[in-house]
Amino acid sequence: MSHLDLLRSRNEQFAESFDGRGQPIQSRFPLVIVSCIDPRTSPVHFLNLEIGDAYVMRTVGGRVTDTVENELRILAFLLEQTSGAPTDLNVMVIHHTDCGMQKISSEEARAALSEHMGTDRFTKIYPAPNPHESVQLDVDKLRSSSIAPDGITVTGHVFDVETGRLHQIVD
Repeated sequence: MSHLDLLRSRNEQFAESFDGRGQPIQSRFPLVIVSCIDPRTSPVHFLNLEIGDAYVMRTVGGRVTDTVENELRILAFLLEQTSGAPTDLNVMVIHHTDCGMQKISSEEARAALSEHMGTDRFTKIYPAPNPHESVQLDVDKLRSSSIAPDGITVTGHVFDVETGRLHQIVD
């Protein structure tokens, strides 16, 4: 059985007991989680989330890119349109230990990435040699963004891939 066959089979099992009727578009908690795509760091699992609990955005390195900022603006707009009032959201930015992005923090690795991508703009965003520092940078970026005054609070966290514990770094 291929991995795609296995996943389709798992989906069939899931769908047998799933009833999504009546699920609101707004999450149960006023929460957006921005975290890394690393398969060891699924916030759905380490925060024990249920369907509908939170909005989850996954990016390479968990980094807050311009695209993430824009998507947060769109989400805030949509929620405001749905509810008719400004929406208060908490954005949890979560980076993690042993991130693959740490491997492109050297000058040589960044040069290789720049050559691969045909531009150096990504090497200014993605390298994350220290998750405590990178999460602070991303929190600061969102707090100084035009989305921050619209009822959005931002906190920063580091997930430890060895212990499974989440540590709040930025209040």
